[in-house]
Amino acid sequence: MNLFSIYQKEKNLRSIQKLDELFYRKVADQISRLNRIIEKVKEIDTEELKKLRIELENLKLLIRDIYDLREKKILELALITSRLKSESEDIDKLTIEEKVLYKILFNTLLAFRKYVLESVLSGEKPKLEELGKELNKILKASGLPKERNVKVVRIVKEISEFVGTDLQTYGPYKPEEIVTLPKDVAEMLINSGFAEEIRI
Repeated sequence: MNLFSIYQKEKNLRSIQKLDELFYRKVADQISRLNRIIEKVKEIDTEELKKLRIELENLKLLIRDIYDLREKKILELALITSRLKSESEDIDKLTIEEKVLYKILFNTLLAFRKYVLESVLSGEKPKLEELGKELNKILKASGLPKERNVKVVRIVKEISEFVGTDLQTYGPYKPEEIVTLPKDVAEMLINSGFAEEIRI
C-alpha cells in the first residue's frame, strides 16, 4: 500500500478516490508495528531509533493529510447529495468508517432541511422536537452500535427493517452495504444467508 500515491491522487483529483474499506484499520496496524519495533530498539541502537521515529512521524502526517482531504470531500458529497435527496454512487469508494460518517451527515442534513427549512417555508416554526427524534434515529441506524462485541458484515441480500435480539431496530439494508452490528445480530444475518462477515 503506497500511502504517498494515495495522498497524491487525493490531493490532485477532485473526486474522492476508492480506498480499501479496511484502510484505516490497516494503517493503524502499521503504526502499531512501528511502535513495537521502536520499543525493542530503544536501548540498543540510537541511530536506528532516530530513523524509526522520523519514519513514524512521517507516516502519521501522511495519514492525517489523507484523512483531512477525504473528510472535506465527504462533507461536500453529503451536502450536495442531501440537496438532491439522493445518496451518492461514490459511497462504494469509502472505507467502513467513512461510510458511517457520510450516512450520518447525509441523513442529518436531510432532517434539518425537512424540519427547519421546509417548516419555515410552510409558514411554521422549526419542528425541533421532531428533529431531535429524527437525529436519534439517525445515530441508532448509523452502524455504530453501543456494544463493543461487534462484527463487520457485508450485506448480500436486501433486508427490510427488523428488530434485533437487543430490541433495537436495524435496517433496511441493501446488497453490498457494509455495516457494523452487535455480534448476535450479525451472526443471525450470516447464518440466514443475508450477510457475510468481513474479517478484520
